[in-house]
Amino acid sequence: MYNPVRDTWTVFTPLPIPHVGAASAALEERLYIVGGYCQEDYSEARLTHRYDPVTQRWESMGKMPDKANKIKNNSRYAIGVHQKYGSHCRVDG
Repeated sequence: MYNPVRDTWTVFTPLPIPHVGAASAALEERLYIVGGYCQEDYSEARLTHRYDPVTQRWESMGKMPDKANKIKNNSRYAIGVHQKYGSHCRVDG
């Protein structure tokens, strides 16, 4: 994780399940990893994980239900679509 104040990188707890080609967002002092695909068979992972730097732990937020997704958390939405050559994610507040 990058610390812009100190201009340093720190290694932190790895994801419990790898996300290849996933989107990411920083929101309310937490890091979200959304979507991507499984490296073994290239199937859509549809996974969402949240990292809390205070506890230094990842939390599974579950699977996204379909290809065009909305995950509601205090009126914030993550909308993602996996395509053959990339993923797109938009977070709106």
